[in-house]
Order: sequence, then C-alpha cells, then structure tokens
Amino acid sequence: MKDAFTLNWNKEIFLVIGYCLLQILSNLTVAKTVEIFWLAIPIGSILYAVSFTWMDLINNYIGLEKTKVVIKMMVIANIVIAFWLKMYIMLPTGEWSTDSFEAKAIEFVYGNYFRITIASIIAGYISGNTNAVIFHKLKYETNTSIYVWSIISNLFAAMIDGIIFYIIAFAFEKDWKFLIIAAGSSALYKGIISLFTMPILFVLKKIGLLRDQYSEEG
Repeated sequence: MKDAFTLNWNKEIFLVIGYCLLQILSNLTVAKTVEIFWLAIPIGSILYAVSFTWMDLINNYIGLEKTKVVIKMMVIANIVIAFWLKMYIMLPTGEWSTDSFEAKAIEFVYGNYFRITIASIIAGYISGNTNAVIFHKLKYETNTSIYVWSIISNLFAAMIDGIIFYIIAFAFEKDWKFLIIAAGSSALYKGIISLFTMPILFVLKKIGLLRDQYSEEG
C-alpha cells in the first residue's frame, strides 16, 4: 500500500514539475523565432503548445480541481519570475554600464515589456482553465478516447490564448488587421504543434501515466 502511494505521488510530482518546466522555459525563450513553412514561430511558443498536452496528462491523472490549483501556482510563479528578472535588469552593477553589450543582451533576452508579460500570464491562465474544463467535460460526458479529449481541448485553448494575448498586448498599438492575422497564426501553429504531441500520450500510456487515477465525475 505504501509503495503504491509512493509511486502515485512520484508520478504526480513528475507531471507537475514537467508542466512547470515547460511554462518557465517557454517564457524565457520567446525572443528568438524559427521559420516553419510561412510562419515565424517563437521557439518558446513551441514548448508552450506542448504544455497544453502536458496539462491534459495532469488533468487525466489528478482531476480538474487539482489541475486548477497547478495552473494558479504557475501564474504566481510566472509573476514572481517576471518581477525578479525585472529587478535583475534594473539593479546597478559595478562591472557593466547600462549601455554595455552585456547589459543590453540581458535586457533583450529577459526584458519583455510589462504589458506583454501581463498579457502572457492572463492568456495562459484563461486558456489553461479552458483547456482543463473542456478536457474534463469530454472525459466524463463522451464515449471517446483521451486523444480526442486532448485534441479538442488543445485546439480551443490555442485559439483563446492567441486572441486574448494579442488583444491585451497590442490593442491600440496595432491595427485590427494585424491583431486578427497574429491571433489566427498563433492559434494555428499552437494547434498544429499540439497535434504533433499526441505521441507523448501514447508513450506515457505505455508506461502507466494515463491510467484514470482520479475517478471524479461531472
């Protein structure tokens, strides 16, 4: 009994830490883009799209309510990280001037505009909860597989994330044409990437991480 409890606890820790790493690394690697077909995709967004599927793993294993707690914890962590990096950039140093190459490099990598940071956190919170709720509803109200639950919930989350992020980050700075194209492109590539993460579900199912550990209904 104790061994079973330890095994289940270790799996929960693995899933939660994996999700946190995906979120943190995605936020720290958005400055560089890679061109895939006709889209210039921030590298961090690739990891962010993977986090949708990873969240489905958490939801399937520990249930909706605990998943919401994980999302809230990640929002708090992102806020703390954002303020800490802002302090890191602003603190004076005896080695580099504010105009030095090193200081500018640090600000370029970590110094996202505050509005963009807030937009990312709000969009992540809303899309994450949307993903979790849709996945949960499909799991208990449809006679389909986890692959269907994950694909549908991820596509909705990707669409909502793109719309909310670009409206908050660039409204009144860019025209509506830009916002529509940018939000649509964001939803498209995040949705496509999430589809390519389906093999993760297959592999983890083989090693026992997709058992319906949580039996909540409704």
